Amino acid sequence: MSVFIIRGRGFPPDLHQSALQNSTVENVTVNFIPTPSDALILLDDKVLLTPDGRPHTTPCTADNISPRPHHVVFRRFGLPDHDAGVIDFAKTREVPARWD
Repeated sequence: MSVFIIRGRGFPPDLHQSALQNSTVENVTVNFIPTPSDALILLDDKVLLTPDGRPHTTPCTADNISPRPHHVVFRRFGLPDHDAGVIDFAKTREVPARWD
């Protein structure tokens, strides 16, 4: 029987695979819909990029977001940044915003 060593503990292969499957969390899809549109999205102080490396502009649906709390800011030319706060994407899949 083979044994895998993870963090100093030995697990038979079937238990190792089970632990990996239980710890894997699927990323989520999130809708960003501020008004007015054409804003950049910053998650945790980094511009949210499309798979081909371009910045997402709103309104948009972004895939592959980790389901955890993120600090969300919308940035639009000619307006001050709109701080949407910390949003937990494990619970929320839509982020509306409105500049007043």
